[in-house]
Amino acid sequence: MAKSVSKLEMEPGPDLPTVSQEKEASAARILRILILEDMPSDADLIEYELREAELCFTALRVKTEAEYVHALEKFAPDIIISDYDLPQYNGSLALAEAKTRCPEVPFILVTGALEEDRAIDSLENGGKDYVMKQHLRKLAPAVKRALAEMQELRERKAVEAELREAQSKLAGKAAKERTESQAKTEKSNQAERALTKLLYEVELKKCM
Repeated sequence: MAKSVSKLEMEPGPDLPTVSQEKEASAARILRILILEDMPSDADLIEYELREAELCFTALRVKTEAEYVHALEKFAPDIIISDYDLPQYNGSLALAEAKTRCPEVPFILVTGALEEDRAIDSLENGGKDYVMKQHLRKLAPAVKRALAEMQELRERKAVEAELREAQSKLAGKAAKERTESQAKTEKSNQAERALTKLLYEVELKKCM
């Protein structure tokens, strides 16, 4: 059974590890999971469920808005798991921040029953999914589903980019061939006009 690679706690002061400082798994890529949760016991349960699902990951826990924003920039998460109700912050604000800084990264709310209506609203604002804290067994499938959708989106964008590049090259080649053809036609026309002028001058001399 795969275990989480490491558990990082946000501490004020030192910079967070960057992507280049993360180790890569030999057989599978290590996921970077950002967990916004002020209750250590809830964060432990979240990580337990993900380990049980055999996800290979590095988890970074943050508790405040400042830590969260810093982590979005420095930790570069593959997925964000956020509580809704935090002291002086909430999941809606966290989602909006994520959509500004890393719009493609899936955002999943883990929330209590009292915040379910607001969690549902988050889906309309770009959240990928939400899971009730009473049903954390649903978290790992939601994470896997979100990551699969993100990978599919990236692959589709890559194909679209390749298609646009191919179309651009084809259009450039066609434009070049059109320019060369026009240049040849103009050169031929110039030669024809020069010949016509020469013949006219020859005929004019004969008449003198």
